[in-house]
Amino acid sequence: MGNQTVKWPGHAPAGAGKKRSLFFTVLLLIPVTITAFVTYRSTLVESGLVENSLHRQAEMVSKGLEASLNIGMMHSAWTQDILQDLLAANTSESGASLIFLSSPEGVIASSSGPLSLASLPEELYSRSGGMLVPENGLFLKEPDRYVFRRVLDGQPAQRNSPLNMGSMMRMHNALTILPEDLSITVVLDAAGASYLKGHHLRMNLVTAFFLAISIAGIAGWGFWSQRARETAITLARTESYAGEIVTQMPAGLILCDAEGMIAITNPGAAHILSISEDQLKGKAAEDIFPEQILPCESLQSGRNHPVMEGTMTVDGRKLTINLSATPIPGEGDEPGGFLILFQDISELENLRDKLARSERLAEIGELSSTVAHEIRNPLSSIRGLAQLLAGKIPEDQGSMMEIIVQEVDRLNRVVSGLLSYARQENLQLEEWEIWNILEHVKVLAEGDAKLKNVKLEVEAVSRDLSWFVDRDMVIQALLNLAMNAIEASTAGQTVKLSAEAEDDNLICRVTDEGAGVPDDSEKLFSLFETTKENGTGLGLPLVRKVAQLHGGSATIHRNTGRGSEATMWLTKRGGV
Repeated sequence: MGNQTVKWPGHAPAGAGKKRSLFFTVLLLIPVTITAFVTYRSTLVESGLVENSLHRQAEMVSKGLEASLNIGMMHSAWTQDILQDLLAANTSESGASLIFLSSPEGVIASSSGPLSLASLPEELYSRSGGMLVPENGLFLKEPDRYVFRRVLDGQPAQRNSPLNMGSMMRMHNALTILPEDLSITVVLDAAGASYLKGHHLRMNLVTAFFLAISIAGIAGWGFWSQRARETAITLARTESYAGEIVTQMPAGLILCDAEGMIAITNPGAAHILSISEDQLKGKAAEDIFPEQILPCESLQSGRNHPVMEGTMTVDGRKLTINLSATPIPGEGDEPGGFLILFQDISELENLRDKLARSERLAEIGELSSTVAHEIRNPLSSIRGLAQLLAGKIPEDQGSMMEIIVQEVDRLNRVVSGLLSYARQENLQLEEWEIWNILEHVKVLAEGDAKLKNVKLEVEAVSRDLSWFVDRDMVIQALLNLAMNAIEASTAGQTVKLSAEAEDDNLICRVTDEGAGVPDDSEKLFSLFETTKENGTGLGLPLVRKVAQLHGGSATIHRNTGRGSEATMWLTKRGGV
């Protein structure tokens, strides 16, 4: 298989964050750019309005002065004083700072106040002479002034009389007519207009700044709100998945506080311990788990606890528990509690036992197949010689030969049972009526039952109940259980055989009214384990083997009243 990338819940694909950041950056730059452009255009418009106002004011002053000059020339001659008074009057009435008349070469004809060429700013005239002020006006940086120049039309008769220094001197006494190309220059105080332009510019910049900040704040709020929403969704998904994992995990999880009291648990722990989660919370961990599995004092001191295995009893069931505990650090050097993870490995232990039993069976099988003939042949010889000697020795010693024959027979049964137990059996499955099998077992065991005056009964079994089984094996197993029950019974007691189908299992039971089996009855299914004086310890192991070959198992336990109940269930059905 190729390499696969694991995607955790809520995990954004690679590059998604960069794309999102680029999108919000572009989204922020668009309104900021629009705001800057609008601010720039507004500043240009406001500056143009201020300049246009000054231009109109200067143009009106120049036109009014030109009209006055033309009217005055029609009635009388101009003297230098009269012309200067006229310029001063226009300057005072119009609010201008200065008005003067000059030639294109830069020669000043008259002014509203004292004025020389050297005192003029470089923006107005060049030092070599010549007018630099355009006719549409000019702003001076230092000081704040607005200068406007207008060229007069002059008189046709005098168009070929240019103004020079000589003529300008002669005008000191009288001016009969104004020279051609004479220009009026009006200088206005632009401090207020400059302040107004600066004020508008500052206001526009402040407005643009706050507008940009607002747009950036809104965009940022939207961006971080989206990020916060995504983070919250991711955290919620992670928390949900983590909670689902803890809930669905088959292992038990318990979180204890520093005092060892259970604070958090999961359904797996409640299931293993056969107690609800609410009942678990608030209990002390040492009251749940034995000390050999969970040393709480060691955990509360902050020391690590290795993985342990041990047994504990839950609702009468003996469980094998695999447990690990990890201290949780608290504030400072104080322990904050500990986390317990545990599993019920009883099934695993059963598998281990079955594996060990299988290994023992394999060893016994190898041993049995090797020495079977070496044991049985001498036994046959010993038995034959004992029977032969029984007829040749005194009658009072004949009982000794009988004992030899009985012990040889017993030893032969042990060897035969051992071979049968170790032999690899192949099931011969056929469908059989179960009531017929039980009746056949009753017939085989009834002789022994009558010898002990024990009543042997077969409880009512449905005639429709049939199962695919190896008939000989099942009869041998049930016969072993019946013989054990008869041997455990006393005169007048009853042994019962029964069978029924439960789901996909065939349940066969043999009950007696004897003294009952020990509490640790599981040991009776081990090889050579027996409670009978002349028992071989092979009957119950053979019963369990037959049941396991049919996909089931076998158990035996003491009844609540008296006696015992042996159960064998088979699961293979339908020719499987």
